[in-house]
Amino acid sequence: MKLSPFFLVLAVAPLSAQNTGLQLDHGVDEHVDVPYDPLLIPQSGLTVEAWIRYDESAVTTGSYHWPTVLRQNPAPGQETYFLRVGAAASANRFLDFKIATASGGSTASYSFAPGELSTWTHVAGTYDGTMVRLFVNGVEAATAPGNGQPLVDNGGPLRIGNGDLTVAGAETWAGEIDEVRVWPFARSAAEILQTRDDMLAGLPGGVVSFNLDGHYVDTSSGLQGTPAGTPTFAVTTPLVPWGSSAGSYGSSTGNCEQLRSAIGSKPVVPFADFTARCVRAPKSSAGFFLVGLTGYATPFRVLGVDVFVDLASVVVAAPIQSDGLGAARVKVGIDDDPMLIGTTVFTQFMFLDPVCGPEGFVSSDALSVTIL
Repeated sequence: MKLSPFFLVLAVAPLSAQNTGLQLDHGVDEHVDVPYDPLLIPQSGLTVEAWIRYDESAVTTGSYHWPTVLRQNPAPGQETYFLRVGAAASANRFLDFKIATASGGSTASYSFAPGELSTWTHVAGTYDGTMVRLFVNGVEAATAPGNGQPLVDNGGPLRIGNGDLTVAGAETWAGEIDEVRVWPFARSAAEILQTRDDMLAGLPGGVVSFNLDGHYVDTSSGLQGTPAGTPTFAVTTPLVPWGSSAGSYGSSTGNCEQLRSAIGSKPVVPFADFTARCVRAPKSSAGFFLVGLTGYATPFRVLGVDVFVDLASVVVAAPIQSDGLGAARVKVGIDDDPMLIGTTVFTQFMFLDPVCGPEGFVSSDALSVTIL
């Protein structure tokens, strides 16, 4: 049975925006905890994002303060990653993004000017195995070298708005937080900038998106946060609602890790930096990326894997290579052609894998992508 492009467009209608975010009082332990889930510690790379407003007047000198936007595993010394201000005992103005692997951690640190983060600012941190990067309003602001290893999985919850509770109130964020996102790969500056002003929801591939619009629900993967203390919702800068125009279908074929397809940004006319992504792929492996005009709900077998793209409709069959963390990135670009708007294409990844593939190959699930 062929998939209907018209049905796929209707299935991803945009959400209505409420335009609120968390408001937190520094010195008071309050936050949102998201219970442990493997989606929060992706092994093929990482992007974390948030809109923030920082009230530096609430952070005093003389005692240690680490106002935290988010932290995966808040137990002392057990963080997998965090995004926070390293105020320390001198009210320093350093925005720090740290990741940890089995061999140690790496931190990209940005020295911001007095008052620079007092208005709504978009911040993002990425890790691709090679580099740790920190972006402010879509512009790269700091880097640090990586060590080629995946994130360490120490379990624990994702904590939004606070960190380690050893010293009461010392790590609570000072100000407001909105649109917290976790992507299972490192996004580019162009991708981060393109969706910075959007309220994202319904994203495929294991993306996590907490809109914080009066609720604590992840609108892409369905995770649920729980508030602690008395965080409140405050009105924020209005964002543009965007329900994803891409959806996954079918399933991965292989005897090991389940490969997942994703997109790095909105498929909008024009956007030269639009990319298709695959995560959990075999590391440093060769493969193919397929784009077809027709997709199948019931797959057929090729080389021992399920193929959901109609090979007779294929318009792109590109050789690809996954990186050392098992992520693949294909820049397909979208031309400045209004005739493309409304077009739906179907994509899938295949890789060589003699260990996990029944006949030496593995495949991802498939995506339907409607161009906006």
